[in-house]
Amino acid sequence: MRRWLLEMSVLPELRVGDVLRVLVETHGGGPRKSVVTRACNQANGQHTGRLSSDVADYHVTRLGRGPTGLVMVESDADEETLARLAPAVDEVCPVRFARIADAEFEYWQNAADQLLYRNHPKRLQGLLLVDNGLPPPLNQQVVDTSRNPGRRRIRNEGLVEGLGHRMWFGADYPRVMRQTVEALRRFGGEWSEEHPGLWHVRWHPTPIVETSDRDVFRRMELFRENAFGDPMERAPVATAPPRGSVAHKLRVTTPDAEARRSLEDWAACTDGITTRQASRITNPKTGEVIQDGDDLVRWHDHSDGWRREFPVGPRGLLAIRPDAETADFLREVAVRLSLPVEETVE
Repeated sequence: MRRWLLEMSVLPELRVGDVLRVLVETHGGGPRKSVVTRACNQANGQHTGRLSSDVADYHVTRLGRGPTGLVMVESDADEETLARLAPAVDEVCPVRFARIADAEFEYWQNAADQLLYRNHPKRLQGLLLVDNGLPPPLNQQVVDTSRNPGRRRIRNEGLVEGLGHRMWFGADYPRVMRQTVEALRRFGGEWSEEHPGLWHVRWHPTPIVETSDRDVFRRMELFRENAFGDPMERAPVATAPPRGSVAHKLRVTTPDAEARRSLEDWAACTDGITTRQASRITNPKTGEVIQDGDDLVRWHDHSDGWRREFPVGPRGLLAIRPDAETADFLREVAVRLSLPVEETVE
């Protein structure tokens, strides 16, 4: 049975547990609800989780912090089942870029450490070895994967650079990479707009594997260069904010201590709202603070059932790229508490 890898470049509010819940509940045949809830809550804390249903096994991992993140789903589900996840996630948390690829092909295309070939010595034969560039005694010879057609890397622009036989380009992709979908359509594939602003391309009819034709690899390099080349070499693309988004940032501001107290009192007394203190993680050996974020307010009453999390910092309550319903909710909060609202559209 083929194992698939689905990678999605998303925003921070999408959590691992939410992805697991959608996968299991949407496709049915899963364990009891209490088991799903327990696994999802644990996954949210650890940023990784695994669940098995009668349909398939799902392993979800969340990488990256800051304005964006990467969600990786590895599963032996059938391709169409996994492909439905990208547009489902885009409904509630805009997807910047996503792709489906053969998990085994991806693994060996990006395996640089020679220890990974310990049980597969024939795979190492003939591969180019280069120095990893680290100072002694950490330097060692690693496999050069920089020219592999299936290579992947995390871009500074907030998305993963990698290709698959099926890909999705979200509404925010043209702004970030300064490239239009119309320009990419010239390089092949069957394109369709699944949601306003979310384009799906079946770039190749079958999964790309090591035995694929050389012409496929050549066309992959051409597509990669145009989709992920240096965006600073291209002129900016004028695009509207992503579907359902009214602003890139919306903040209910607290200009003084009294305003901050009124916001905290509202959060403590409002139905459908829970709060939690920011997680503080320290290195037990050095005492260095690894993670110390703002406190969070969670709104549970969103109509689609997803929870929305808003950091509450010194300047107030912030939502990054909210949908229309979330924005209306926050404006209503501001009016009720007589607090100003700041909206930023980029």
